[in-house]
Amino acid sequence: MTKTILLLTISLTFIAGMQVSNAFADQVDQSFRGPFSNELLASNYDLSQSFRTSVDNLSAVDLYLNDRYGNDRIEFVTITATITDEPGRIVIGQASTTVDVPTVIGTNDPIIPTHVEFNPPLEILSGSSYSIHVSVTGELNGPTISWRGSSDDLYPDGSANRGTFRTIQDFGFATYYAQPETPEEQTEAIVDEVLELLESGDISTGNANSLTSTLENAIDKISEDSTTAAEGMLGSFINKIEAMISTGKISSEDGQALIDAAQAVIDNL
Repeated sequence: MTKTILLLTISLTFIAGMQVSNAFADQVDQSFRGPFSNELLASNYDLSQSFRTSVDNLSAVDLYLNDRYGNDRIEFVTITATITDEPGRIVIGQASTTVDVPTVIGTNDPIIPTHVEFNPPLEILSGSSYSIHVSVTGELNGPTISWRGSSDDLYPDGSANRGTFRTIQDFGFATYYAQPETPEEQTEAIVDEVLELLESGDISTGNANSLTSTLENAIDKISEDSTTAAEGMLGSFINKIEAMISTGKISSEDGQALIDAAQAVIDNL
């Protein structure tokens, strides 16, 4: 069977002092997080790590990068992550972030990974192989950013690569996938949207209370597995929104967004 190979290309630019996002994706799929025994300068080689996924989406990656020389000079670095297929290399997704790569002296010392998110998650093929490629631009006074790795093949479903040369070691990484929201979680998100409209003054307190009460009743019915009753409550919510739109108590744009969200819950029941 022919495997589909995807290429994840990441170019990096760093701004010292910036923090990595804490909004990690739902679950880890594949990973190698050490022990680390060496590192290679990302600017000197075309470094990549292959892996085989067991899920159908890619929402984020962690990269165990290190500023190996530990200096305090400011380095302006840009991260752009691009997903392409192979051999056609058609771009299917892209993400960017700004990070401060940590300085770690010992190869086995703890390291905070650089986190790159894809929003929305990228569609991939479960059981297929992919590669994470890392390149660095913007370093001052020569290369300093390295990718932590092992001296042995400790991750069984992939390996580190230098250009087209496959090595017997692995680079530190993790891949994340997003789990689909349950109907209850979807409905709770609609409650949050209503409260945001109330806070911004786009709906009145009375209307917000009426809408959230209906949604909370729907959540109760969903948790009780009373599908028909939950559909009825969500239908009532939609009717209330339509009435508010017709009387000018909510904008057509905001109202339609709430209707679409409620209908998505109904479709997911």
